[in-house]
Amino acid sequence: MSSEVADLLDRADLRKYQLAAFREYFRENKVMDPGIAKGLLMFSKEFDPKFSWAFSEASTGQQPRLREFEKVTQASPGISISIFFRHKFYPGSRPHDLPYRFASGLDSVGAKCSILDPDIDLQELGYSDITFVDDTHIHRKDEKSKRNFLESIRKKTKKLVMLEMDPWGAGLERRIKSNKDIYDLVWAMSPDLLDQDDKIFGLDASVMLFPCGAPDVFARHRYQKGSAPAQGLKFCGGVEEFNFPRYFWLLSILERGDLFDVQVTNHDQDNRTAADSFDGYLFSLSDRYGCLNFLKRSTGEKILVGRTSDALNLGVLLVQEQADIVSAYLRPGEHFLEFSDPQRLIEIGEMLKFNPKEFEEIRLSGEQFFQANYSDREVLKHICSWL
Repeated sequence: MSSEVADLLDRADLRKYQLAAFREYFRENKVMDPGIAKGLLMFSKEFDPKFSWAFSEASTGQQPRLREFEKVTQASPGISISIFFRHKFYPGSRPHDLPYRFASGLDSVGAKCSILDPDIDLQELGYSDITFVDDTHIHRKDEKSKRNFLESIRKKTKKLVMLEMDPWGAGLERRIKSNKDIYDLVWAMSPDLLDQDDKIFGLDASVMLFPCGAPDVFARHRYQKGSAPAQGLKFCGGVEEFNFPRYFWLLSILERGDLFDVQVTNHDQDNRTAADSFDGYLFSLSDRYGCLNFLKRSTGEKILVGRTSDALNLGVLLVQEQADIVSAYLRPGEHFLEFSDPQRLIEIGEMLKFNPKEFEEIRLSGEQFFQANYSDREVLKHICSWL
């Protein structure tokens, strides 16, 4: 290797450019040639110090017990819920799907939800039983304005709840400790955030899967007995710097040609409503027997992501990167398949392409267990237990 090339590799953030090129390649709806994937894989193995690190560590062998959630027998009819949430993923993006999903899901099982702009005149804000706040993005650059905002809505609700979508991001401890005297609790999905007192940095916490929502959209794409989706295993999701380990996973399987389907998505403006955008996502997610999911972030943490719930709620087989935290909700080998190295993932891909019915019992068990424990109705019963 020449000294010039060595210097470039030492100074440049080549992974950033690789990820951008990878996204652009799939943005044009191309199918990656196995030779291209193999070349990129060889380059990453040779020059990226994070390549080996990116792959899952083996399980500790100490699976946590399945969590038990406090729930009321029947949700309070007409419980009022206000949702203060970012409208977009970032300036210029398409609409964020989560406020739509929260509201549509909880409304469908008896709640009355309102999605609110944090810039509204709070003097006109009505009273609600529960108020959810997307704390990461509400007045994110002005702590004083955020506190004034929280103090104002605190007077208009029985329970003020911090929604924590991205616990792996920086600043969680600071944000909680800054306003834990105002919030009643924080709602997150990752059980490893809990301390010995079942709190998160001193704030009462609820660790439960978020609602799937969009019941009409899910109904259009859900697996129906007798009309199984096509064979095979598909990944449908984003590839960004904050989740770059999945880039190495994808290169490892794309090298195998048409054994896997890969669709790289983004949050760009698409001039559609949140419901229509989500419909397109579920259409893509549901057209193969298995849904492939990755959990590791650039920080090294493995977190629960919405695709876990989406796959099970659709009734497709969930095939997911190994992570002990998932065992607080689901059992690998019983409710879904897990993998911890590329060879195992390739073996699963081969079986799902040629003999998917071998996993029909696991697929069905995962769907039934999810509906019995984490459906929108069960989530609302848990929410009502806060009151």
